Amino acid sequence: MMTTFVNQEKAFKNWVGRHSEDGYLLNCVKGAAGAVGWPHMLHRADCIKFTVPNRRSGKNFTTRRYYKVCSTSMAELVSWSRRQHGERVHRCKLCL
Repeated sequence: MMTTFVNQEKAFKNWVGRHSEDGYLLNCVKGAAGAVGWPHMLHRADCIKFTVPNRRSGKNFTTRRYYKVCSTSMAELVSWSRRQHGERVHRCKLCL
C-alpha cells in the first residue's frame, strides 16, 4: 500500500523508521507538472538522504519543495511514477 506524505514530517519519519529494511520512497517535486529535470527520484527508505537532516533544508523532508510517496513495493512506486509522468524513474545512486 502506498502512503503519501505532504507537510507531514513526523509521520514520514515514523514510516521510514518502521520500514527501514523493506521500504522504498519517491522523492517528488511539488508542482512537478512544470518541473525541469527529474520530478521523481526512487530511494530505499534507509537512504542516508532521509535518515540524516539535510544541511541546507534542516529537518524538512515533506514541508518545503518536496513530498514523499512511500511503499514496501518498488514496483508499485515505479508504476505510479510512470502513470504520473510517463517517463523512466530515476534511481538514487547512493542507495539503489
